[in-house]
Formats: sequence, structure tokens, C-alpha cells
Amino acid sequence: LSVFPSFVERGKEAQVTLLGFQLPGGVATPIPGAPWILQKRVTLPALTTPDSDGGAWLTSSKSTLEGVRYRVDGIDGSVRIGLLPRLVITEEEHPTDANGKATAQKLPLPALVAGRFLTQNDFDRYRITAKKDQVLTIEAFGDRWGAEMMDTEISIHDSKGKLLKTFSDIADPKGQPAGFSLASLDAGDHWKAPADGDYDIVVRDLFAGSVYGIDRSYLLSVGPVQSDFEVFAVPHNAKTPVGMSVPSNGHALFDLVAVRRGSFTGPIRIGPQPASNKTTEAPLLTSAEVWIAENGLSGIGSMTSHPHDDRSTGNDIAELKLLAESQISGKQVTKEVHAATIIGGGNPLVSRRTDRLVVGRLAPEPIRVDVAAETVAIQPGSWLRAEVTVTTAPQASLNNDAKLTWTGWPAKSKLDAVALPKDAPTTLTSITLAADTKPGWQTVYGTAQAQVVETPPPTDPTSAEQKSEEKKSEPEKTEPSKPKSVEVVTNAFSIEVAPATAKVTVKQPKIAVAAGGTIYIPFEVVRDKSFTGEVRVSLDLPAGETGLSCMPVTLPPDSKSGVLQVAAAESAPIGQQGFVAIAATAERDGRPVVFRSVLDLTVKSR
Repeated sequence: LSVFPSFVERGKEAQVTLLGFQLPGGVATPIPGAPWILQKRVTLPALTTPDSDGGAWLTSSKSTLEGVRYRVDGIDGSVRIGLLPRLVITEEEHPTDANGKATAQKLPLPALVAGRFLTQNDFDRYRITAKKDQVLTIEAFGDRWGAEMMDTEISIHDSKGKLLKTFSDIADPKGQPAGFSLASLDAGDHWKAPADGDYDIVVRDLFAGSVYGIDRSYLLSVGPVQSDFEVFAVPHNAKTPVGMSVPSNGHALFDLVAVRRGSFTGPIRIGPQPASNKTTEAPLLTSAEVWIAENGLSGIGSMTSHPHDDRSTGNDIAELKLLAESQISGKQVTKEVHAATIIGGGNPLVSRRTDRLVVGRLAPEPIRVDVAAETVAIQPGSWLRAEVTVTTAPQASLNNDAKLTWTGWPAKSKLDAVALPKDAPTTLTSITLAADTKPGWQTVYGTAQAQVVETPPPTDPTSAEQKSEEKKSEPEKTEPSKPKSVEVVTNAFSIEVAPATAKVTVKQPKIAVAAGGTIYIPFEVVRDKSFTGEVRVSLDLPAGETGLSCMPVTLPPDSKSGVLQVAAAESAPIGQQGFVAIAATAERDGRPVVFRSVLDLTVKSR
């Protein structure tokens, strides 16, 4: 079974021709090389929703066009029909001019053309009219549409037939993630018209000398450079076929792959898809909000499983639904995140698109570790804090302090060694970004290692002997297990690094204040040459900190220094005050950006 054209405009009825052997209602129509084929003209209803896996069993490089499976009663199997955003032009077989001379098929701009290589050594010629220095994207989708052994080539000729440009195979962009290759035998690239005039585009299949026929369909796209993106979620660090899984009380990581088109370079936000209004039950899976950096082709995401009711034991499956958002030409664009998985080992790795992001929920881990970090943009060289929380399962406890290591902070950043005390559920830690950190989004996660002791819960007596008065009178004994090593990941989180704007420094970063007293802290603000606005300077304290107070000071554009007045209440805790900083906040591009300098502040008794 085959169909032509293989592409239709989404949401519009379309006329297509079905071709097949023993096609119900089909009429025999001579076709070169296939005289036995039956044809049937049908009207497709308005197709609006593509299949979640693209409409076929597809590798990642062949899943960038959306499609649906179309089935015919009485015929096994299906054909894939592509859904495109605008009208699709059908290739004219061997067009001629008024004098019967072979000519090129004229195309408007932009144009989407459904073509096929029906005969041996077939090629198709199209004509466009372009303006001098007009930049067009010209590409064919044959191999990427799923045609077996199709190697398209595109050549551009001027009105006199002179060859101007030849496009060959599409290569992976630099830095493309392993296992998600976008390399293809299809041809395509951007092209700038050298002058006003008509140009011919010739499309051929380099295998057409031996492979041709009714199923050799392709799509030609010609038009201005368009910015667009797609995002795929794939198993984390997968080297062999594997699915996604998560402890039923914890976190798990997954990799993100961004497919960028045209001139799109913007950052992409990844977050959970909002629950339906009809849904009242809390979701089993949620995901952290993370970002793929500007120009980035990959990222890290995390999912969190939430046990409740009778589903807390794990060993079931759930679906994770994600959305990707970004700005294109000033407009907010939101798309569903597709799912993909590795389908074979070896080199290179190969992945395929799947219909849903299905996750296996496993038995709970004895501990769970969560990180809460910055929600505002910070500047290179800034100090920041993060809060780490350890939650143990009801029958588990830490045998000793756990250790947390980070992945994802910019190179040369100063990281504190993070020990998670076994008797403290929450720990604060700090990070100082390297001064040469490049602006953009950084996604970070932690890995916690611990020794855990688990005590089995009391057993419920079931046998007659256990129910006897003698057994009941004996005290029940539960022995703790031997300590075992546990390693879990935290949630992933993204930090936005803003361009250098305003830096605050103090001459004496080590100071002391008496309980019930006041101290004055001189500071200086150094503005970046690209910034001339006002700066707000304040004392930055951990959440819940009491006993210290300070009125912020706002420096006007022409001011570079000031003084903070810090008061300690009589009830202020005596000793060194950890994780205190002086913060400079400035408005840049309509949003606040922060720089913090750590402050060694001690409260003394009077």
C-alpha cells in the first residue's frame, strides 16, 4: 500500500491517491514499472493531530516531520501521511511549456512540494523567482521521511542552466549528543540568491538508477529561513537499550536533546505539562523546571515520584508529560516534549522516537535528597547558597554523615564539600561562581552517598503457633540490618548566570557586632561598563534567620559607595552567623540580577 501525495496540510481535507495490490475499489491504471497496481482516489478528512511517535517506527533522524498512520479497510498495515503547516503542492510529472518542450514546474515562495521518483533515473526540476541577496532554506525530506535507501541531492541553476550550488548530505551539528544523530542522506542548506531572476532547483535520488517506484516519495521545502525547535527526552547516559525508571519516593535523571532549525538559538524552558482540569488526584510523577542553554543541543532533566495511597510500593508504571517553551521572534512557543530511546548498542548509538514517555516506578530508596537553590539571575563571580534536605524512609536511618557531590557547576567554581549530618534533616551549603563564567543557563544536580541502616517492620502473625498465647506473651524482636551503601541523585535545577552588571565589595569582610548593638559596614559598588543604572545593596540572610536586621541602601547611577547599618537584637544567637552575604541587585533588561559577596559576621555577647 502506498499513497501520493504523502503529505497534506494539517486541518484541511485533501485529495490523495491510494496505490496497492488488490486494493479494494481500486482501478487498474498503467504506471511505469508497476502495471499490476490498482489506484483509488480518496478524500482524506481534516487531519489535525499527529501520532505521538510521528506515525511510524522511526529513528531520531527521521522523526522531525509529524505524521499519522492511515489505514484502509481490507488491507493489512498502514501508510504514513505527513501533516504540514501550509498548503502542499503536488509534483507535476514531466511538465511542458506551450510548445510541448520540457520545462520546470513553477513554484511560489514559500513552497512545500510532494514529489516522488517514479521511474529509473528520475529527477524533478522546479523554478523559483528570487531577489538579490534573498536567503532561502532549501531542503529535501526523503531519507528523513523514512524512504529506504534514498540519497537526495539538490542542485541550483541560473536561468541559463549554469550550476550555482549543489547540496549534499546533512551532517550533525557540532556537539550533537551521542545516540541522537540527525545526520541524514537528505540534502539541504541555506542559499543566497546572487541576483534578481529565475532559478531552477533540481532534485534527484542518487540511488534512482536501481531503486524507484510508487513508494519513493519525498518532500521539497523552499522558503525563508524559519526558526523552530523540538525537544526529546531520552534515558540518562544510555549506552544500550533501556527504559526510564525512578524510585517511588525519589528522583531520577533523564537527558534532553534540542533539535534547532533555522536561526533559532534561544534558551528553552522544560517543565511539567499542567494536569487536566478533570484530574483531582495528585500526579505520580512530576518534573523539575530546567533550561537548555542558549545555542545548547542538550540538557539534563529530573523527575520525582510521589508515593501516595495504595501506589506507594512502586513496581508500576506512570507517564511523564513535559512541555518545552521558548521565544521565537517575540512570540511564546510551547511544544510537547517527545520521547525517544536507544534501540541498539555499538558505535554510533541509534535512538528511535516512541509514542509516550513511560517511566517504571521502582521500590522506594531508604533516603531521598532534595536541593532548593537560586530563583533569580546571578552574576559571574557571585556567591550563592543552596539548601539540601535529606528524608529517610520510616524504617531507615543514616549510619553516619552522608556525602553530596555536584555535577554541572561551571568550571573553576568554588564548591564547598557537602557533608549531610545524620542528625540534621536540612543542610546549607555555598558555591562561588568562577569570575569568567559565561552568561546563560547552568543545570546542576547532586549525587548523595550514604550508609543506611534499615529496621524491618514488625511482622503480622499468620500461623496458629504465632497466634498462641505463648507466642503473644513473648516480646517481638526486630534486628536492624547491617549498614548498606546507598547512592541517590537529587532533583536537577537550573541557575541563570546574567551578564556582569554590578559587583559589591566590602573592605573588611570579617566583622563582629554585639547582641543589642549596631555596626556600620562600608561597601563599594563597581558597575560593568555596559550598565549605568541604580543598584540596591542589602544584607542577605538565610531563610528563617532572626536577630539581625538591616535597611537596604539604593545607590543612584552616579554613586559608587555607601554604608549598611546592621542591628543585632538582644535575642540574636551568639556566635558566627553562617551563610550571610551582602547582595547588590540591579535591574537589567527588565529583570533583577544579583551579585553577592560573602560576609563573615559574628554576634558577640555584651
